[in-house]
Amino acid sequence: MEEQMEDLMQAVDYFKERYHENGATSVGASMRDKAAPVVLCTHSSGAHIGMMAALKNRNLNEKVDGMICMSGVYNLEIVRKFEIKNGFQFISPMGPASQEKLKEYSP
Repeated sequence: MEEQMEDLMQAVDYFKERYHENGATSVGASMRDKAAPVVLCTHSSGAHIGMMAALKNRNLNEKVDGMICMSGVYNLEIVRKFEIKNGFQFISPMGPASQEKLKEYSP
């Protein structure tokens, strides 16, 4: 998951360098000539990774103006217990991806 958080940060840096800092502006009349806000919208496992990156002080809070984290799995311990109870642990990537550090990777 550390690598996924790093990938997210690189993607935000790329976006800001390519679009935001090179003149992308808001289309609203009241914000004309102002840089458009950067809002990171994430879903599912991406919401989990985005929240973890924001909480682990990876400068994400300084790089984006807001975050929308939809349908994220935030408590990996509960999900892993469910998987084991139902026999899904062998097909789920949760254990290997988290290296079984479920509490550490649960925002």
